[in-house]
Amino acid sequence: MQNEILITLGITILFLGTCITPSAAIDTVEQCSMPISSGNTLYVGGTGEGNYSSIQAAIDDASDGDTVFVYDDSSPYYENVVVDKSINLIGENRDTTIIDGIGIGDIIYISIDWIDISGFTIQNGSKSGLKVISNLNTIHDNNIILNNGNGIFLDEQCGYNNIIGNSISKNNIGISISFSYDNTIEFNNIENNKCGLSALAFGYCSNLIQKNNFIKNKRHAKFLSVSVRDTWDSNYWDNWIGVKVKLPFFQRLPKIIFGFFQIDFDWNPTKKPYII
Repeated sequence: MQNEILITLGITILFLGTCITPSAAIDTVEQCSMPISSGNTLYVGGTGEGNYSSIQAAIDDASDGDTVFVYDDSSPYYENVVVDKSINLIGENRDTTIIDGIGIGDIIYISIDWIDISGFTIQNGSKSGLKVISNLNTIHDNNIILNNGNGIFLDEQCGYNNIIGNSISKNNIGISISFSYDNTIEFNNIENNKCGLSALAFGYCSNLIQKNNFIKNKRHAKFLSVSVRDTWDSNYWDNWIGVKVKLPFFQRLPKIIFGFFQIDFDWNPTKKPYII
C-alpha cells in the first residue's frame, strides 16, 4: 500500500509538471482509403505460362490498378524492389514467400501513392525492409520483417500510411518515422529489436500508434519532437507495471515514453498482448 501511494504521488507530480495533452483526448485521424481499381493480375514464380521470374520485372510491366501476385514456389526472391506503380503487391504465403535483400540497401522502396503490400517475409536489408517516401499506402499482414537496418522507414513528409498486422523483429529499429504525419501504426508485433519504434518530428506530426505489442526490445520506443506529438494508445508494453490508482486524471498508471526533451504517455496500456 505504501509503495502504491508513493508511485501515485510521483506520477501526480510528473503530470502536473508537464504540459502534455493526454493522447486519449486527441481525436483519431480518420485515414483515407481509396480502393485500387480492378486491373490485370501479373504472376511471379510458379509454373504458369508467361509468369515472371522476378518481382521487379512484373512491376515494370504493370499499370496503376494492377495486382502483382508472387508465388512461393520460387522463394526466396533475392531482389531490391522499387514499387513505382499504384498496385497491389501480394505474396502467396506470408511465411514462405520471402524477399531477401542479401544485406544490400532497401528491400522494397515505395515511391508512389496508393500501394498495398501484404503476404511476405522481408529480410536482410542493410537499410530498410520497406522504405516509404509517399502517401496513402497500406503495409499489412506480412509475417516477418526481419534483420534489417529499419524494419519499416517512413521518410520525410509521408502521410496517411497504414502499417497494420505485421511482425517486425530483430531489426536495429523496428519502425522509424521521420518528419511524417497522420500515419496509423496498429496491431503490429514489434519484438526483439534494438529499438521498437523511433519517431523524429518538429512541428506537426500526430501519428497514431495504437494496439501494438512491444515485447523484448532493448528499448521499446523513443522520440524527438516539438509541438504536436504522436498519439500512443492501448499498446501492450512488456515492461509496464499496471498499478491501479485513484486520481481524477486516470484510473491506472500510464506507460511513460521518454523523448529527448520531453515525455509522452500511453494512457491506456493493455495488460495482455494482442493476438496478431
